[in-house]
Amino acid sequence: MFVRDARPVNSHEFISGEPCSSSKEHLAILNSFPRYNFQDFAPDPDWVEKIGTIEGAVNQELEVRLGMRANGPIEFVERGPAVEAPVNVLDQYTRQFPCNGLLAKWIDDAIAGATHTFSKASMPVSTC
Repeated sequence: MFVRDARPVNSHEFISGEPCSSSKEHLAILNSFPRYNFQDFAPDPDWVEKIGTIEGAVNQELEVRLGMRANGPIEFVERGPAVEAPVNVLDQYTRQFPCNGLLAKWIDDAIAGATHTFSKASMPVSTC
C-alpha cells in the first residue's frame, strides 16, 4: 500500500474554513485531495502561448504535477485512478505529437517511477 506524504500544516491554520484540532485531522483532510490532478486535463492556455507549443505546455504541466525528473525517478505516492490518469494524458499527447522527444521521455520516466515505487515498497513488478 502506498501512503501519501503529508505536507506540514501549522496547527493554527484553517483548511476548508474549518479549524483542525489534531494532526490526524490535518492528515485526513490533506489526504482527501488527490496529489495528481489529471481529471479533465488540458494544457494551460497561458503556458501554450508563453512556451509556444502545446507539447511544451504539456511537458510543463507534467513537471508541475509529477515533479521534475532531473531529481530522480517520479515518486508515486498514491494509487488507483489518480495515478492511472497520467497514462491517458501521455497516450493522448504522444499520439498527437509522435515525434516529440520530451513526451516520449515522460513515458520512460513514468515506467521507471512506477518500477521504483514498487521496488521501494518491496512489491514485485509485473513484466507483462
